[in-house]
Parts: sequence; structure tokens; C-alpha cells
Amino acid sequence: MVATWRSLLFFVAIVLVIGAGLFSATANMPVGPEVHSRVFPCLPNTCVVALIKPTFTSTAYGNVSTWPNSFYSFYQDNVQYHEVNDSRQLTLLKSQVIDGWATSYHLKAMLENSSTAFHLGKNVFVLTDEDVSQGGLFFQGKWRYNAIILGHNEYVTRSEYEYLRYFVADGGKLILADANALYTEVAYNPKTGVLHLVSGHGWQFNGTSAWQNSTAPFHKDEINWLGSAYGHYEPDGAREFNGTIVNTSSPIGMALSSKFGDRVFAGYSRGEEDCLLNMTETKVIATFVPLQKLPCTVAAFVHEYGRGEVYSLGIFSDYALTDPSIAAFIEEALQS
Repeated sequence: MVATWRSLLFFVAIVLVIGAGLFSATANMPVGPEVHSRVFPCLPNTCVVALIKPTFTSTAYGNVSTWPNSFYSFYQDNVQYHEVNDSRQLTLLKSQVIDGWATSYHLKAMLENSSTAFHLGKNVFVLTDEDVSQGGLFFQGKWRYNAIILGHNEYVTRSEYEYLRYFVADGGKLILADANALYTEVAYNPKTGVLHLVSGHGWQFNGTSAWQNSTAPFHKDEINWLGSAYGHYEPDGAREFNGTIVNTSSPIGMALSSKFGDRVFAGYSRGEEDCLLNMTETKVIATFVPLQKLPCTVAAFVHEYGRGEVYSLGIFSDYALTDPSIAAFIEEALQS
């Protein structure tokens, strides 16, 4: 009898331990739209695409024209300090959101004047960073779009980042037209319209104090689901790349090669590039040929994550959108 009770108590203890583990694991799982809905495929004549206007990035840069009053003024003015508490300097890390396109106005113009099947206002629609951050991709238990295009979306909130990840995990198609997307975390207050830095570009900011921190807020996680991370910057100087080596075993690579021969992405010479760092469930479409040694491989590729896919150009295509093979890549990615 004693042995029976001991066995019963041991069994109950095991059940409680396992149950606690399951409860803990469940409690730590991300709760988001992926538990409610699946993204429908981007089919011909029914595909609805969201182009995300990079208003948060425009704000951080001061919309370029007002650089002295931007986040970048703070970065440059305080490079020699480990911690900053001067309220006058910290004000530079806060701003009303600027309704701008940063450098993505090139991408917007390309989609406005597109001769492809995808055209702004027809089946491509603009959402702002604020929209996405507040759940604008998702409505009444369903995703509103089949595919998303990002350009110069360098600064994002944590919620925007997670919505985009959930979107891909649920079967969505994400196209990264520019390198350096989803690089720096910011916080947005919809009541006041104020944006402020949280982490990135070597700094951490809690609203009252800023200190240097080299950790990139999304680096490890984005390698998992995006397949790449920001890795190289060359704004000036001589040409950096000499075209690409196209992988014709890739359907998109074959389509681009048949249209443009050895001129695929040849219009891109230098700028900002992502490093391809995750080859699991990744298919290279074209590898950029550097004219000097680079720290990593720069390539256009498709990466599977969850039920969805990420299509990345790997380069800052805003610098070369007159190259017709870039528009063709976006069209092929949407139609694949």
C-alpha cells in the first residue's frame, strides 16, 4: 500500500513538473496574429501588396534636409561620450514623426510608373510605419495583404518588427528592396505622435539617459527569419561591384537571365549591403561580384521562414532603380 501511494505521488509529481514546463513554454511563446490567420498566396489578378512608407526612418534622418536636428546629429556630437544626460542633446533623439519617404521615394516613383503587373494605386497600396506598428496589416482576424515591400525601413518599433515576422511565418511574402532594413529599434507614441530611439547605431536610450551600446537590437533574430543582416557600407568612392553571377537553377534567376543576360543588377555599383548569413532554406538568385574583398557574401536570394518567404535584393537598390532588372526582380518575386 505504501509503495502504491509512493508510486502515485511520484506520478503526480511528474505530471506537475511536465505541466509546469508546458505552461511555462506556452507562456513564453509569442502571442500574435499568427495564431489566428493564414496569409493567402499572392495569386495573379488577386494579389494585394502593401508598400511600407518609411516615416520612422524619415524622422530619424530629419527627412535629410534638416540633418542638424536629427538622430544623426546626436550620434556625431556624442561619439566621444559613454553616457549622455544633457537634456539638450537628448532632445535630438525625440521627434514628431515626419511624413516622409527617406530615400524610398525612388521606389515609390518606380511603382507609380511601373509597366509591370504591379502598380501603385492599382494593387499596391501605401501604409506608414505608424499603421503597421499599430496592427494595420491585420484586421478582424485576417491579414489584409498577400505581400509586403520594404524599402528604406531602417528604423522600426518592436511591434512593427513582430507584425512583419508574424506575417511571413503565416505564409506572407516579404520583399526587401533595400539593405539595412529593420536595423534600429524606436518607440512611437500614437497619442503624441512622438518617436524616440530605443536601441541601435551604437546607442541605448530610455527617455531620460542615453549610453553607448554596440548591440544591434534585432541582429540574431533577423538572421533566422530574414536570412541576412546589415554588413557593409561604402557611400563614396570607386565602383564596388561588377555585376552578378546569376544562379539559373533558380526560377527567378533563370527569368532574369533570359531577359537581361549578363546585365542582371549591373546598374548597382556601391552603397549599403546586407550579408547573407543563413543558408538554411535559402536559395541564391544572384551573387554580386565585388571588385575588392568584402567581409561576407552579398547576394539576392529567397529565404523560407515558417509558411512564408523573404525575397531580398541584398543591396540598397534606391541607388540603382533605373536598372530595369531590379523592377523585374520585384515583379518576379511577387509572381513566383
